Amino acid sequence: NNAGTFDILGDFSIIQSAGPAGSTFNNLAGAIFRKSGGTGTSQLTGNTAMVFNNAGTVQALSGTLSLLNGGTHNAGTFDGNGGTITFNSVQTFNGANMFSGNTALQGGAFAGAGSIGNSGSFDLQVDASIAPSFNNTGTVTKTGGTVSGTFFNGGLSNSGTVRANVGLLAINGS
Repeated sequence: NNAGTFDILGDFSIIQSAGPAGSTFNNLAGAIFRKSGGTGTSQLTGNTAMVFNNAGTVQALSGTLSLLNGGTHNAGTFDGNGGTITFNSVQTFNGANMFSGNTALQGGAFAGAGSIGNSGSFDLQVDASIAPSFNNTGTVTKTGGTVSGTFFNGGLSNSGTVRANVGLLAINGS
C-alpha cells in the first residue's frame, strides 16, 4: 500500500516476478504514484498479473507510465501532464475519476458504475467498451481499432472535441 509519494525517477518498471497470483498495489486516498524521470516507458506489471488500484493521484510527468494489468479506481486522479498514462487491460472506475494531460486506452475496457471526467487528451487506440459515464471537456480521439467499434455505454457528455479517425464510435445511454 502506498499512503505517501511513490516516485519512479527514470525508465524503470515495477515487476512482480514471484509470489501469489493476484498481488495488488494500492495507491490510497491522498497518495501520489508518480513517474517523474526518463523519456521512455515504465510499467507496472508482473508474471502473476499484479493489479493497480487507485484512490489517490497517478502522475506521468515524463515519458510513459503503463498500467498493464487490471485495477479498480475509486475517485482517483490520473494526470499525464508532461508524459502519458496508458491502460492496457480492463479497469473498473467507481466514484468520480478525473483524467488530465495525456491518457490512452491501449487494450481492455473501462468498466464500473462511476464517472470519468477528461480535461486533457484521451487517445482510444483500440475498440473498447467504456461503461462509466464520460464527461469530456478536452479532446477524445479514436486512433485505433476496426469495425467492432468503441462504445460509450454510460453516455458521453461533450463540451470539448471528439474525433474518430478510424472505425466506429457509438454513444449509448444518456
